[in-house]
Formats: sequence, C-alpha cells, structure tokens
Amino acid sequence: MNMVNGTAPRPFVHRALVPTLVRLGAGALPAGWKQAIDAGIARHVSPRIRQQKWPGGHECEFALALALVVLSLLGFMLALRRLIREFYRASPWVSGLLPVVAVWLLPVFFSAGTHFVYDFPALFLFTLLLLFMWRRSWCWFYPVYVLALLNKETAVFVTLVFAFHFRSRLPRREFHAHLFSMFGLFFLIKSGLSLAFAGNPGPLLEWHLRDNLFALITPFSLGAASDFALVLLLTFHDFRQKPRFLRDALVIAVPLLALQVPFGVWGEIRVYYEVYPALFLLMAHSALGFVGLARAPEGRGDPRTTAPGSAAGKGPAPG
Repeated sequence: MNMVNGTAPRPFVHRALVPTLVRLGAGALPAGWKQAIDAGIARHVSPRIRQQKWPGGHECEFALALALVVLSLLGFMLALRRLIREFYRASPWVSGLLPVVAVWLLPVFFSAGTHFVYDFPALFLFTLLLLFMWRRSWCWFYPVYVLALLNKETAVFVTLVFAFHFRSRLPRREFHAHLFSMFGLFFLIKSGLSLAFAGNPGPLLEWHLRDNLFALITPFSLGAASDFALVLLLTFHDFRQKPRFLRDALVIAVPLLALQVPFGVWGEIRVYYEVYPALFLLMAHSALGFVGLARAPEGRGDPRTTAPGSAAGKGPAPG
C-alpha cells in the first residue's frame, strides 16, 4: 500500500503507473461502495493471505492491482502473438500456443528476489514498444513509451534497440529526431517523478556491489548452469538466420547486466523482463526447428523497405 499512497521509498515510488491507476480507480468509487467492496473481498480472503500483513480497508486497492497485473499478462500474450506473426510464417495453432508457453515459463523469473506490481506491466508495455517500433507506428509508440516510463524507468532502454537497429535504416534527420524525442521524454518524466517524490526516503539507486561480488564468486549449481547453457543454445543456434530486429533487441541485456552488478540483486532475473520477448522468440525459433515444426528461415523484411507484393512484404503499409 505504500506504493499506492505514494509513501514508498525511492526508487520504488518512481514506478508510479500502476499505483496511480489503482489510487484513481479506488478514489473514483463512492465511499459506501468501496467499503462494501472491501468487506465483501475480506470475507472471501483466506487466512493465509491475511497473515501476509494484508492491511484491512484496502482490499479494493489490492483487487484493482491484481486486475491490472492479470490484464498485463493477457496483453503480453496478445502483443507477443502479433510479434510472432510479424516475424515468422507460423501456423495459427503455433502462433496461438507460443504466447501460452511464454507465460508458462514466467515462473522461472520467480526463483529469487521480491516481485512487484509493476513487473508484468513492464513486460507487456515493452513488448508493445517492440511491436510498434518494428512497424514504425510512432503515433502508437510514443504514448505507450510514456506509460512504460511511468511504470519503470528501464523502458528507456528501448532507445538502444532503436539506435542499434535503425541507425542505418532511417534518414539521418528522422533518426536523430526520434532519438532526441525518446531521451527527452525520459529526462522529462524522470525529472517530474524526482520532483514529485523528492521528500521520500531512500536513494535513487541502491548499492549492492559488495554482496553481488560475493554472489558471483559462489559456484553455480549444476541445474542453474544447465539452464543457462540451454538458453544460450536455443538463442544462438542458427543465430544469423533469425530476424535481425530480434537479434538487435538483445542489446538491452548489456546495460541491464551492467546495472545489476552494482545496483541490483544478483540472481533476481526478473529485472530482465524487457529482454524476455525477443529472447523467447529467438529461442522459439530454434526449438521449433529442433522438433521439426515448420518455421521461416528468416524474419520478414522491414515493413517500410520490403517490396510490395513480395512473400515477406506483409507488414503494414507506409503511413
């Protein structure tokens, strides 16, 4: 509740999108209605949940937050399905099954650390950003980008994907205009959040370098090493034959890793949710090949440069 009422310490209070939506949603209800909803939910909450310091009188807020989390997962599945159709000539049942598999694998991210209400929205919004960036649907990209920044500041790393992929694919003036706009929006929103919550306790970044260095020199378990090897195999097998945009999107793993060592908690792989959409699709490319299912040897062409009428030119029309 401290995130919803704006009293959480920094940097968590800066992840303001979901808490703000919850606060506005609960505040829009008449007092009598909210009390009735709180009481109705409380009657059906198990004692086990109440033992987890569930604060009485805020059941409605928890229900709204849970609804946003569930909707984010559903939105992620729909956005990922669209990305699959953009890059692969997959059959309808494969393009429908893969998003389910992607969600089924998410518990891997729960293995360590604390999990927050903004995690799944970050996954959903970043997947949308990749989709709209690939399609060059800038009128949709920028509103989603603002929401993603309000949700979590790591959305700014989508600018690296843009810079890495489009540096030679856009006119220089257009490229720099988009780059300036993305960084400008980031600094504007980050400055506004910093001013709004200037009185909150806590540092802007938490220093965990010493603990993480100790964790890094601790031997990995055989299971963890096997899982990591499998991820590498599925990701980099036939790598050059995979869609270039998805390959370029992996660049954001570099700053996320660089920031995790001094400022994160080693082992909390939930901080890599922004990498997950592209990583999953690159892995699925290999996995489908290993089991003998048909898949396109290469991703579809850039929707703005593929020749009209070509087999790969089913992207959106220029606009």
